[in-house]
Amino acid sequence: MKMNIDIERLIDLVEEENSSYNDYCYSGKTLYNGNFDGLKIRKEHLSYANQSHDRAQSAVQAIMEVLQLDSEQRKRLYIATRAVCRWRVHTSYAFLMPATMKCQIYNFIFA
Repeated sequence: MKMNIDIERLIDLVEEENSSYNDYCYSGKTLYNGNFDGLKIRKEHLSYANQSHDRAQSAVQAIMEVLQLDSEQRKRLYIATRAVCRWRVHTSYAFLMPATMKCQIYNFIFA
C-alpha cells in the first residue's frame, strides 16, 4: 500500500534541518572572530542557531518516527535531499518538482 506523502515538503523539512545545522556550525566557527565587543552578540546568535537546529532536528525525527523509516530509508532520504538541493540550484527551480521526479524519489526512499 502506497502512503500519500508530499515528497516536496519532506525534502524541504530535511533541507531546513541541514540549513540550520550549517548555520549553527558556521556560528560556532566564527564565534571568536572579530572584535571583543561583538562577542556577546555572536554568542546569542550561536545559542539561537543551536535552538533552531534542535527544533528542526526534532521535527525531522518526529516525521521519521511517524513514517516508521528504518536506518536505510533515513540514509536514502538524506541522499535524496542532497540530490534535490543540487538539482534546484542547477536548474534554478524554487520548489517545483516534476511528478516523475517525485515518483522516483518516493520509490528510492520507500522501496
